[in-house]
Amino acid sequence: MRFDLDGGMTRNFSLDAGAFGAARHATRRIAQLVAVASIAVAAPRAARAESPRIHVHGGSRITAHAARSPGAVVVSGTFQDDAGDPIATEPLLVTLERGTGAQAVRFGAEETPTGCALHAPPTQVEGETTAVLVVDEAGRFCVRIPLPVDHYVVHLTSRATPLLDPAKLDVTIDLTRRSLALALDPEPHVVHLDDDALSIQAVASADDEGAAAPNLMLAITNELGTPLGTATTNSSGRARFEIPMDRMGPPGTGELRVAFQGDADVTAATHAVQIERRARVHLALAAAPRGGAPDEGIGLDVLATTRAGDLHGGTIEARLGDAVVGAGTVEAGRAHVVATFVPPPAASASLVLQYLPDAPWFEVGEPLVVSVPVNAPSPWRQLPLVLAGIAVAAFVVLGRVGAKTRTIVPPRPVRPAAPEPRIDLVRPAAAGVNRWTGRAVDAHDGSPLVHARIAIERPGFGRVEIAATAFTDESGGFDLAPPEPITEGALVAEGPLHRELRQKLPPPGEVVLSLVSRRRALLGSLVEWARARGRPYDARPEATPGHVRRVAETDVRASRWAEAVERAAFGLADVDARMEQDVDRLAPTARGDIDGAP
Repeated sequence: MRFDLDGGMTRNFSLDAGAFGAARHATRRIAQLVAVASIAVAAPRAARAESPRIHVHGGSRITAHAARSPGAVVVSGTFQDDAGDPIATEPLLVTLERGTGAQAVRFGAEETPTGCALHAPPTQVEGETTAVLVVDEAGRFCVRIPLPVDHYVVHLTSRATPLLDPAKLDVTIDLTRRSLALALDPEPHVVHLDDDALSIQAVASADDEGAAAPNLMLAITNELGTPLGTATTNSSGRARFEIPMDRMGPPGTGELRVAFQGDADVTAATHAVQIERRARVHLALAAAPRGGAPDEGIGLDVLATTRAGDLHGGTIEARLGDAVVGAGTVEAGRAHVVATFVPPPAASASLVLQYLPDAPWFEVGEPLVVSVPVNAPSPWRQLPLVLAGIAVAAFVVLGRVGAKTRTIVPPRPVRPAAPEPRIDLVRPAAAGVNRWTGRAVDAHDGSPLVHARIAIERPGFGRVEIAATAFTDESGGFDLAPPEPITEGALVAEGPLHRELRQKLPPPGEVVLSLVSRRRALLGSLVEWARARGRPYDARPEATPGHVRRVAETDVRASRWAEAVERAAFGLADVDARMEQDVDRLAPTARGDIDGAP
């Protein structure tokens, strides 16, 4: 891949083969290079108002095989980008050189290239030495060239386009020896590194009639040339390999290459298959949890490893019940997670740690359940609450003494206007940009939500896949950049004290997520229930927990639920997911249960 930045000067950056494909799977290297390139160009042009433009060039790749045919040679293969997708709209150019003297082959009447299929479109010839190959919809090509017996070099090239760099491949042909075709059966595309070994067969066949090629020593390597094994073909031209996974390579994209070095009768041959190596992530604690005050934060050091070694990237999140109470980024196989939650009545809390990958080749393993010792709240922290209670009691007593004939009516809780959970698209992204940024705020007062979890979910095979996830910073900001373009799915947001917001994924761009606090959501549920139930539960302007409790009379369930809503909505304790669930479990149905039901 290459980044060209123009507007006065140009900078080119070359990446290794396969980097463009890896970028499609959430590697952050590309984004870092773009940022560095932007700074490198913007610095000398600081005095100019014009900002640099960035052009991203994808790489292309030609794979080809030359086989001997009676009186001719057949060259076939594929034309793909370096993400593995076919390139069907661009032709390939073919030139030949004959013998050791590098004599250019002129395409005359006897050497006219033709398509391999019976009804294949004719191959065009430019000048006298260049043939233009037609590539089909699957990125495949095949050409038959009549040639006398000799040594040849076939040069395959593609033209540069505004989006693709040119590709080039040289194939050596020795028509004095038999050519060889190699294949892997089956062709692996996903390799699981947690298995003990990969069992695979290579198939070798001669070019003339596709006959089996026995007694050939084949070798198999990865994209780095690491030897993975050797085997000899049997009478049917097959050779079996048992490849240990610890030699396969690290998680990510790569290749398996099977090759024959050649001998006096058969030419050398190579066949490569692109693969994706996947590894399951295992979690463990670096040390026993020390515990502490959960409302101040309890720190956990977590190890994240794969069979291939330590892990780099991704997030470990901590949950208490259904609520996310902390998260940490994995660096060099470690993550520091600080869990913050309401102190439970028990002396310990059970936290569930789960890994969230940022690349598709890391598979989520079993969650780690951790029992964390919890310290009881300090009595000194309750002192302001005690003093406030004494002050309120004194005020009530003095009020009664000063006005014995006056009836004191306790104030009814004021129900604020119901906030609306929603997603607002502030500014759409530019064409081709696959990114969602913005802020998460409280739907009622607009205050930023810190440590809220934002995720993009999409349907998978029998489960929901998390395409991208992030946590808001101190200003409520977040940045989601999925590794692949997404056209449908759901944008999900949830805060420690705010109810989950789940809506259809908006177009990429800058968005504002308005979340309703769990405290206000409980009040809203009570109001909706009262309106559905009607009189006497409904009231104007709207029902309150105190009103529902007073009119419930023998409806014990409704009275008990209203009392729980009142404690949660107007109490001093934070309303997290667990408290919200406890209150919701007490709620009656919309049309009411049988009065007096326990």
